[in-house]
Amino acid sequence: MSETTNLHWSFNHDRAGQGQSPDFAQQLRSLVKGTLTTTTSGDHGGEVTRYTILPNFRRGYKGPADGDDLSVGEVVIRRMVEDENRLNYSVVYRNVASGELMDMQFTSNRDTFRTLTGTWSVQVENCAGDGYKAFACDGRLEENGSVFLTTNGLDLQAGSADLSAPLTCNWTLFDVIPALADGLRDSGEAQRLTILEDLEKVRNNGQVRFLESYDLQLDSDSVALTGYALIAEGMTPSYWWLDARGRVLIATTLYQTLIPTGGENA
Repeated sequence: MSETTNLHWSFNHDRAGQGQSPDFAQQLRSLVKGTLTTTTSGDHGGEVTRYTILPNFRRGYKGPADGDDLSVGEVVIRRMVEDENRLNYSVVYRNVASGELMDMQFTSNRDTFRTLTGTWSVQVENCAGDGYKAFACDGRLEENGSVFLTTNGLDLQAGSADLSAPLTCNWTLFDVIPALADGLRDSGEAQRLTILEDLEKVRNNGQVRFLESYDLQLDSDSVALTGYALIAEGMTPSYWWLDARGRVLIATTLYQTLIPTGGENA
């Protein structure tokens, strides 16, 4: 971890010493402190969680407002109980810096891995020219693992998923990794996963494993976190940090870090 910011290397994107403003470490700590006052944990059925997007590299980004707010958007994950065996997910990703708005609707089994089932839909908008401003598709999974996306009447094969491992969407990992956490930490073994990234890109040979524990300093106090690392073919590594109640407080990829926004069930 950094000696000056006490941020773990996996999400140490602070550039304050290089004249960066706003301060990444300061805003991360502020968001984490706000999250610690909530009490939600467990199966997540029927819940809504919101995550603030912080850019890992500030240069070239423009946030929603001037001043000390580094955030560039928000992710909202809604879980709706369909029946005792299935959950319907609604995930909206909005990045005001890139102009991207992505709306994903899908169904999972109500199991540890939130195994993807049924069909799904994706709608994307951005700030490009009119001809490339929006994209929409419906998806499905064949019994042999073939993933198809249908757009403008065209049926396109997006890849072949390895179904010898549980198939899940990357946005359900906020529920999956907490469910796996104790077993991963106690065993030291990796759990195999197949990931359908943004419901469009097949990522085979995924593995999630326990990384380490550390304390994040918050003013005169600290919060104990346990970290987990995820890799898969074609994906950059991501790191997931959980608190003592098993909630994801920090999730970081190559370009962005996600932190819960205040309370849950909003």
